[in-house]
Amino acid sequence: MLLRAGLARLGCRPGWRCLSSVPRRGGLPTVQEVVDAHAKKGKRCTPKDLRSSWNTLGKLACQPNERRVLQGTPGMLHPLAADTEQELPKFDARSLATTVNGLAKLHSSGWRASDALWTGLATHCTTRAPTMNAQELSNTVHGFA
Repeated sequence: MLLRAGLARLGCRPGWRCLSSVPRRGGLPTVQEVVDAHAKKGKRCTPKDLRSSWNTLGKLACQPNERRVLQGTPGMLHPLAADTEQELPKFDARSLATTVNGLAKLHSSGWRASDALWTGLATHCTTRAPTMNAQELSNTVHGFA
């Protein structure tokens, strides 16, 4: 009950969007829905929105049907990747780590982000590494491994 009250104060209610404008993973059960949510918000996406999208996509890429969608239409993620690359200077340590981790999961399922995006992430992660906590460092290192 205490947890529910705390989440309600933060704006989280079952079935509602939570903290960022991108719904939680359960609210976006397909790659297409993540892409559509990004397209709807467009250039107004914050680093939290972008990291949530990549995190969700990384989890969805483990599902065979969603992996086939990504492999069949790899260009569908290019607008999200372009917006992410453009917003990298605004990313905090957590957003960088979560994005790297999500992209790494997508990479292992067959979808490839551009070299420019990976280079930008590497540059910004290097800069932010001193401020990262253990979990963020772990996600970052695992993503680049």
